[in-house]
Amino acid sequence: MGMMRNFELSAPTCPADLTHDGVVDVSDFLQIIANWDSPFGDVTGDDRTDVSDILTTIANWGVCSAGFRELPRRPAPSKPKHKSPSKPTPRK
Repeated sequence: MGMMRNFELSAPTCPADLTHDGVVDVSDFLQIIANWDSPFGDVTGDDRTDVSDILTTIANWGVCSAGFRELPRRPAPSKPKHKSPSKPTPRK
């Protein structure tokens, strides 16, 4: 016989992130709509996908605080390369 291990599963750190990509966004909202009135889009823990799940998703919109990833940062604008002004050549 194999060995049985007992362990406790922890609660999801970001339950509104149904797509598990670290961000609560439109894709999670669409999962709620696709699973309406079933337990599969439930983020509130009441085993139903309903308006309360939509409101909870909106309230948690953005990057999850579970440390999955950070928002992409826009690179700093590069400074245009200016040629140094040319010195006028003296006239003879």
